[in-house]
Amino acid sequence: MKLIVVNQNNPERIFRAMVALIFLGMAVFMDPGLLRLISLFSGLGLMFNAITGTCFFYRFLGYSSCPT
Repeated sequence: MKLIVVNQNNPERIFRAMVALIFLGMAVFMDPGLLRLISLFSGLGLMFNAITGTCFFYRFLGYSSCPT
């Protein structure tokens, strides 16, 4: 069983990367606190999804937005 399986199409990956950059940018300029950590980890998770093309939540649900 492969750990990294691409299950996102390219437009979705681009969208996730843009949202990740927004979250990471917010984390840079926020005051230290819980909201900053949430923004940072959300941004890092979305960026990981965008770079690798895999979403573990999609995989858990058995969903793939890639054309077959």
